Amino acid sequence: MFVVHSTLYFWIFIIVFAAVIALYGFKGWFKLTSDNLYGQPLLWLSILGPLFSCFYFGAPVWSQSSFLISAAGYQHFYDISKIPLLLLASAVPFTAIIVSLHRTVQVEKQIATAEFKNKMDSYYAHNKYVTEAFSKISPAKPPFKRAQLHCLADDTSHQIIRPYALYKRVFPDSNANVGAKYGVNEKFINAVVQRFTALEKELYNLDEKFVDKFKNNTAKKTESDAIMQVRGRFFDIASLFQFNKRPKDINLFHTDMNNGPDIIAIMYEIRAYYYLTHKLCTEALDVIGVNNRNNKNIYAIFKRIFAYGDALENYVVKGTPFPDAVKQQAQSPANPPAAAGNP
Repeated sequence: MFVVHSTLYFWIFIIVFAAVIALYGFKGWFKLTSDNLYGQPLLWLSILGPLFSCFYFGAPVWSQSSFLISAAGYQHFYDISKIPLLLLASAVPFTAIIVSLHRTVQVEKQIATAEFKNKMDSYYAHNKYVTEAFSKISPAKPPFKRAQLHCLADDTSHQIIRPYALYKRVFPDSNANVGAKYGVNEKFINAVVQRFTALEKELYNLDEKFVDKFKNNTAKKTESDAIMQVRGRFFDIASLFQFNKRPKDINLFHTDMNNGPDIIAIMYEIRAYYYLTHKLCTEALDVIGVNNRNNKNIYAIFKRIFAYGDALENYVVKGTPFPDAVKQQAQSPANPPAAAGNP
């Protein structure tokens, strides 16, 4: 009977122990968090488990002996309590392990928090610097003194008005969670090359024969469409760089009362538009670290399209040279362009 009773008593402990372990597993209490140590269920298991085990195995033995305060009584208590006291003593190393693990979790949490804060700081600092730099890019001032051109009517016509949208286009992988990504998006670079290449292609169509057709009043819808294509390419570039020129604002057509389209003023308008667009885009590219040293492809296109000079006619759109006769007409005081004025 005693053996059966002891075995049953032992199995009751095993069942209770297994139930507690199952409860902790079901509730997820084995996982330590960075919260207060006293709120960790695993800490209380490391304390109460040995305490319960001590009394569970000690109580039946202690109940069979009388309490005696003497050297012999203490020796007897020690002899019959070695296993319960050993179980109770196990609370010390178990608790120490839990405390150490909790400290590790807290350190990891602090490191993760610091890393996240550093990522946020790097993102917002980079975002602020780039967007402010975009916003501070002043509209370019073409050296056209008296040209009455549409694109010069408003000083804010070529200005980045959505710097945050442009930032996300240039650095799409940057955000507060992962931090700043300083590499310029390759898709943006390809888009710049593609749009300026398309503009260059359209400008090639505006050759001397094209000018002569307008001069001789033989221009047809094809020639007007060619100018509309140039207008569309300017719009594409404006949309990419998020500045406030839109198709309705890009007016490349000039007319006079007698001869219809004024090709001289139109050419001036195209040159002025390209001057403004070129200056704004190169300054924006410089902000994000794209220059002639690390991206020769873009600047090679710029160079092919645009040549610097002091006089208006030297701001040459490649493929649209001013014929001598047209130059003389444009520069003659007796016959100034009606809409454009004299440069």
